[in-house]
Amino acid sequence: MRWSVTIPGQPVSWDAAYTTGRMPVRRKGVQVYNTAGEAKYINRPIKTDAAAQYQRDVQLIVQAAKPSGWHPEGQIRLTVDMILSHDMDDDNALKLARDAFARAIDYDDIHFLVCTRSKEVSDDPRLTSITITVDDNTGHV
Repeated sequence: MRWSVTIPGQPVSWDAAYTTGRMPVRRKGVQVYNTAGEAKYINRPIKTDAAAQYQRDVQLIVQAAKPSGWHPEGQIRLTVDMILSHDMDDDNALKLARDAFARAIDYDDIHFLVCTRSKEVSDDPRLTSITITVDDNTGHV
């Protein structure tokens, strides 16, 4: 089956999706302490609010667009067309959307075959979007 979904707006770049934050080290839910008795912390990537909101929005849009009764099996091809308000690497533009897409269809993105068919930059923010065409018959050209 082949179907498409359009995600409006400029995607949050993967490069801008995370900040570094300090998080307490816990094991089995219990705070870990160093030999001096101080709480132990590590630096971890933390998703920005904008990135988290973008992923929630993408997930809802994809869930609404997914044909009822469609359940993928095996590999699925995702063909992508992008219109961006500012240029970025296509993989940076797609990472958050791809992860949200996988959650929306409840399918591991290890099975995605992604091809960016087109990418352009527009001065008109109303045109900014990512369109993903899904095809679960990878024999289609």
